[in-house]
Amino acid sequence: MLMSMQGHELPANHPEDADEQPQQDTAADLVQQPAESSGNCINPTSVECLPGTSYAREEESDEPSQVDTENSGDSDPDDSDFDPANEGNSASDDSAPSDHDDDPNIHQGPETLANPNDPTPPAPANAPNVANPADLQTRGRKRKRSVDSWKQNVRRNNRVRGRAYKATTGRMVEAKRPKPACSEVCPKKCCTLFSEDDRKEICQAYYDLANYERQKDFICTRVEEKAPKQRVGKNTNKRKVSRYYSFPKGDLRVPVCQKFFCATLSISEKVIQHALKAKGAAGTFESSDRRGKHAPGKKSPERNLEGARMHIRSFPAMESHYCRKDSQRKYLDARLNIRKMHRDLYPQWCHQYGYTPVSEKVYRGIFNSEFNLGFHQPKKDQCNTCSKYKNLLGDAKEAYQPIYDEHVVRKQESNTMKEADKKSSQTDESVKAITFDLEAVLYTPYTDVSLLYYKRKLAIYNFTIYEQDSKDGYCFLWPESEGKRGADEIATCLLAYIRSLPATIHHIKSFSDTCGGQNRNVHVAAAMLYAVRSIDHLHTIDLKFMESGHSSMEVDSMHAAIERERKHQKIYNTHEWGMICKAARRGRGSVPYEVYELKHTSFYDFHQLSDQLIKNRSYTTDGQKINWLKLKWLRFIKQKPNSFFCKQRLTDDEFMEVNVVQQGRVRESMRAQQVAASTPSLGSAYKESLPISSQKKKDLIQLLDSGAIPEEYRAFYANLKCRRNVREALPEPDVDEGDPEDDVDD
Repeated sequence: MLMSMQGHELPANHPEDADEQPQQDTAADLVQQPAESSGNCINPTSVECLPGTSYAREEESDEPSQVDTENSGDSDPDDSDFDPANEGNSASDDSAPSDHDDDPNIHQGPETLANPNDPTPPAPANAPNVANPADLQTRGRKRKRSVDSWKQNVRRNNRVRGRAYKATTGRMVEAKRPKPACSEVCPKKCCTLFSEDDRKEICQAYYDLANYERQKDFICTRVEEKAPKQRVGKNTNKRKVSRYYSFPKGDLRVPVCQKFFCATLSISEKVIQHALKAKGAAGTFESSDRRGKHAPGKKSPERNLEGARMHIRSFPAMESHYCRKDSQRKYLDARLNIRKMHRDLYPQWCHQYGYTPVSEKVYRGIFNSEFNLGFHQPKKDQCNTCSKYKNLLGDAKEAYQPIYDEHVVRKQESNTMKEADKKSSQTDESVKAITFDLEAVLYTPYTDVSLLYYKRKLAIYNFTIYEQDSKDGYCFLWPESEGKRGADEIATCLLAYIRSLPATIHHIKSFSDTCGGQNRNVHVAAAMLYAVRSIDHLHTIDLKFMESGHSSMEVDSMHAAIERERKHQKIYNTHEWGMICKAARRGRGSVPYEVYELKHTSFYDFHQLSDQLIKNRSYTTDGQKINWLKLKWLRFIKQKPNSFFCKQRLTDDEFMEVNVVQQGRVRESMRAQQVAASTPSLGSAYKESLPISSQKKKDLIQLLDSGAIPEEYRAFYANLKCRRNVREALPEPDVDEGDPEDDVDD
């Protein structure tokens, strides 16, 4: 469909030139043409070449500088509880640049390793990767251990409390209670001084102490050792001390015999001997419970353990996408796992820096207990409703059943309507049905070199559109240095595609996921309203949204094909990702995907357009308040240039109309109508290319210096701008991140 884009020159993309542009532009108007001497964009003319056409390895020549960039709404929650109508209007996370924004160490080579024989472990050149390693050690990766619930600890606690427990042999041990006491012939008459209830009370008081040391104190304070008063004969094997036992009764200490004492507490004489052996001058137990406190027979030296910690720290870890205050977890490369880190990367690292490797069990234990790290898995089609329903039991599940059933019905409705749109586009030439989505983040360089796992890489974004009738696919590529992945970028790509459609297309029907930061927001709505106003042949645009967590669409086949094609490939810049995307579609008679590479000058500022075009975004014409999180259908009609229409269910009978020039519930004025009738011009989203973090720039230059990236790509990476205060975070949400509505008040 984009054959008509050949030969078009790129306009300047400035507001003052808007009046000189024709009403119907092509997608090439939004694609940066490469310069004659150098460039980094795909020429629309070359896109139409035969499948065998390859890209030239050209490099950028822009000089690096430090700039502040405007926020483009780089947020992409899925069904989040923030207001999509105001998405992207918050201030940028980046603070003002410093006087020396470029990292002075960017071009330094690897640091030399200290003496391996030094007892203090040295810091290798590529570790740690964070300013403060303690940031990775706020808590363990796994959930907190419930030590008290361990069987051995439950058994130990029951024993020290005198309760019944099951021994390790499987034998049931009865609860502690006083044993039969001494006979009536006892000279101290113990049985007459203490009743059975008194004995039970003393026994219970002893075991209620529930502490090894305090129980020994109990014994030490009630057993006194003295030298014998007299000895009979000359036998030197006789005991050297006599023990005097007593129990309290009221305010008195009543002497008892040893048998009565042991029988009442249900202990043996050895317990008393051990307690008195550690009795101090103050008459208390001065030792401690040393059971299980001995050092292991085979314990890894501390230097080897520290080496394992340093290896884990050497991997670049990024904050979560939403950067929650209540979570300190950071994320490693999605291609990593603990076994790969230990088996494939750790031995080589130890050999290089002179450490002795620890076992995988020890390495895994350190990773899980001392580091709060995870492996990034993009949050895609993770249905909270289905997961919650699956985990509920009993009455709670039965109470949740209506919500789950309604969720399943909405899922079926979206799939049914998507198929209906597909059939309508196949039978009606004036209808175009599409699905679109932003692919999971791609990275460059992309190779199997082990050094890449220790370095930060440049993110590449790929927005894809799939036509339901022709099965043609379109890829819009840009690196993180040229744009973000928010509403401005998505709206720009959609407008580029819509402008390229032939004049026979009057109705566009689209399906996408419910990502509020990218698809379902007021900025994309402003772009579609702008399109129906400015393109003569376009009468209606429908934006429909899949059920959250069940957004499987035909466009996903493009992503799978690209992932299959990139296996065992070496990719070093955006151009080569374009070649991978173009070659991803195989098969006899298959048309290659159309690939367009965008620059920062290609993106329009739809935040500004929405402020100018949409004054009312919250109320319908009959006064109902709109919940953007529940909208499933947005419609834009040329005959109603000052309104858009919406539904909360795809199967609702009637649309709700929203007059964009009406302020709240006040009727629109003539002046507002005149302002809305004139289509505003489009301004640029970015004045200059975006900076990456200084640490990422340093890593990329080190990859060049080490030869992991061929020298011919140096200009491309060296010309990237950088700043120290650019936040290092995941460019997309992770699977274990909650939705932002958890942090937003209703």
